[in-house]
Amino acid sequence: MKKMLFLMLAVLLTISLEAPFCIAAEITVTVDSKVGPWNWGSVLNSDYAYGINDHNSPVIIDETTGLSFAPGNKLTITYISGKVKAGSGSTWSWVDANGDTSYVANGNEGSSGMYFPSKYMSNDWDTYLMALVGTFTDANGTIVGSPFEIGNGPITLEIPSGATQLQLGINDDKFYDNEGSFTIKIEGAAVPIPGTIWLLGSVFVGLIGLKGKKNNFNVV
Repeated sequence: MKKMLFLMLAVLLTISLEAPFCIAAEITVTVDSKVGPWNWGSVLNSDYAYGINDHNSPVIIDETTGLSFAPGNKLTITYISGKVKAGSGSTWSWVDANGDTSYVANGNEGSSGMYFPSKYMSNDWDTYLMALVGTFTDANGTIVGSPFEIGNGPITLEIPSGATQLQLGINDDKFYDNEGSFTIKIEGAAVPIPGTIWLLGSVFVGLIGLKGKKNNFNVV
């Protein structure tokens, strides 16, 4: 039996690591109201400029968070809790991730005279001020595909080819005076664990069991 287990171990070591074992994963993320959904400048995403460029860096979700970014995999995003401040002066309110439904942002200019991130979204519905929005990017932060609204969700997104990150932020044109945050849940496939690791673990457990059985025989 022991020789057979060692033979199994030798065979497993020759199995390709390209046959991963996948499970589902879920993470919880906080998106602060001062965060923009992507960075832009003279080179990076220069065709996707919004606001006065005073936002904090986007919330980045990548494989270090435990979610797989293999093309074709899907991520489901759902708002859980939290409010952000919309408006200023005496005409402000606290809103959820759908944003301030009294202020349609879409491709309009904000009070800064600049556009909102929603200018670059292709959805057929209204995107409101302070809504939760995002985009897929490559490892350098360059937008892949088109930005999108998330809102309260749940929304399920398919990861496009070339994307290694999901970046999240707020649909606004001025960020310095924002307050509050959203807590959201993201579900998807976990980063694959090579199948051989699981199989090798099984062999290891088998060897331990064999040793334990041998010890029992000695006692008897």
